[in-house]
Amino acid sequence: MLAGLARWLLGSVTFSVFPQGGRRGAGERFFSLAARSGASLWGVRRRGEAFSASVRAGQYAGLRAPARRAGVRLRVSRRNGLPFWLRACRRRKGLVAGGALAAALLLWMPSCIWSVNVAGVSGPQAQELLAQAELLGLFPGVPRGDIDPDLLQQSLMRRYPDAGWISVNTRGSVATITLSERVETPPVKESGRYYNVKAARAGQVVSIHATEGEAAVSPGDAVAEGQLLISGVWEDVYGASHLSHAAGEVLARTQRTAEAEVPLRQTIREPTGETVERRSLRVFSLQFPLTAVPAPQEGYSCTARVETLSFGGVSLPVSLYIERWEGFQEREVVLTEEEAAAQAWREIQAQTDAWEGVELLRAEERAAVQGGVYRLQVQYTGLENIAVESEIFTGGGDEMTGDSNVG
Repeated sequence: MLAGLARWLLGSVTFSVFPQGGRRGAGERFFSLAARSGASLWGVRRRGEAFSASVRAGQYAGLRAPARRAGVRLRVSRRNGLPFWLRACRRRKGLVAGGALAAALLLWMPSCIWSVNVAGVSGPQAQELLAQAELLGLFPGVPRGDIDPDLLQQSLMRRYPDAGWISVNTRGSVATITLSERVETPPVKESGRYYNVKAARAGQVVSIHATEGEAAVSPGDAVAEGQLLISGVWEDVYGASHLSHAAGEVLARTQRTAEAEVPLRQTIREPTGETVERRSLRVFSLQFPLTAVPAPQEGYSCTARVETLSFGGVSLPVSLYIERWEGFQEREVVLTEEEAAAQAWREIQAQTDAWEGVELLRAEERAAVQGGVYRLQVQYTGLENIAVESEIFTGGGDEMTGDSNVG
């Protein structure tokens, strides 16, 4: 293998040997004289009185003297190796330029970030995280030396304060951003801090379960917002007051109101069926259009998607960006009262879905059309836990200030 590599680097010439004048033994005499001159021959083959062999490219010219003395004629059948390839490339300047460019790219690309991946989240959250990272300087094509993972991690943490942890790791030409959601832990009872439990909303108490502290209300009592429900101040058998961290659950019937307004005269969009698709190729941060269709100006809505190429499970810095424009026309419609009511109820449903921890028991609705607008108001009676902790502030010693057992 090493000998073959050396011959390719130095170049080789394969030639044929033909005796002149029908001389017998001329071929054998030629090879004997060539060996005495120091030529390195290999692959010698005989076909009748003719021979073929190979020699280093730099030694072929020195075979002319032995050929004259032996009375043979030489004919080149093949030239092989790096010197002849380079000589051919001189006439192909485009090939030389392409090879030089490819070599430069191979040397440059390992020093850059090829792709940026996101772990821990997906969909719109991942796209938003990639957009924020790009604003901070991390994107396909950026030199690895320009990226400080620790500084980038701190910047992303400031932009996502609700995240549990964000890490930025670079391995080879791939950068990975990992986002971990914050895990909520139960509140720790701090030493030296005391709490009452008060009402978060007005309502009528249905049940009260005090795990710590003393209940200040009973089932059936009507309470106002902010009223004391479970006291963190209690007295022992000797009449001395003590503080504790009151806790518990207080279920109460509460009143909540949801409202919606729907104009009877509305402007809606209807699709026309016309579509325009535009494609472009993104290489690192460069974008090359693949279609000559201009972007529509008005009367179209656009949706876009990105298809990233990958190889061996690794995302490449090459992606296909596809825009799809769909035509629409605006038309004014007048809703009937039934259609407006259906739309209003959908808005009411969206509001009630946001009420977490509330069991709806009864609903009373009021609907009216005023000034071309359908107005719907629904008053709900629900069952929910209205207990919320409120810290008791003490002014030092045994004296209590601010929040106290009075409520």
